[in-house]
Amino acid sequence: MNMKKIKKENKDFRIFDAINNEAFPIEERWDLDHALNYEIPADVVGLYDDDRPIGFYMALSDDQMVYLCYFAIKKEERSHGYGSRALQMICNHYERDGKQVCIDLEKQDPQAENAIQRKVRKQFYLRNGFYETGYSTNFWQLSFELLCHDHEFQVENYQKLCERLTTSEIDPHIIKEFAV
Repeated sequence: MNMKKIKKENKDFRIFDAINNEAFPIEERWDLDHALNYEIPADVVGLYDDDRPIGFYMALSDDQMVYLCYFAIKKEERSHGYGSRALQMICNHYERDGKQVCIDLEKQDPQAENAIQRKVRKQFYLRNGFYETGYSTNFWQLSFELLCHDHEFQVENYQKLCERLTTSEIDPHIIKEFAV
């Protein structure tokens, strides 16, 4: 498994765009072309099994923290271990540089239309070395819980990253939900 930066000219761009459109609800999805031209530099990276595209991720970071804002594996390739292997590879990539990796995901809500999907997604991240932080964040009028690949979540560093990333699309407001 390997990683390659995605560019609009990439021969696999359409495949990554289709993965993006399938994997994320429209109210949470960024247009992939927009992500490549975002005002704050982002890592938009394709995940490959040999030369076959199987997924992608997008990360925003500074010198201490990485916010893994999008991570998706092609629907047909799920449940084959690619997600776990890719996530480990991504975390190792950033943690080698001393960065803490964080993600967000929709809060658990048994009344939500996709309640089962939310539960399965959270279990996947917890199985793959992420921890509950006790914090949440809101943007796009949606609420997300924060998980971290390190059980010692550095909330101050995350807040600093969010403030640096603040645009009309991202609100850096972080909410303490519970103690861990």
